[in-house]
Amino acid sequence: MSSIKINLKKRGEGTPLFNSYIFYGYYYLLLLITYIF
Repeated sequence: MSSIKINLKKRGEGTPLFNSYIFYGYYYLLLLITYIF
């Protein structure tokens, strides 16, 4: 779990702001889906 967060941070720094927002939104959506099911 922690390694995923580290990867998120690295990607967020490496990509433009808009791109990182899409990535975080997708990650949050995945979390929501796994939480519901």
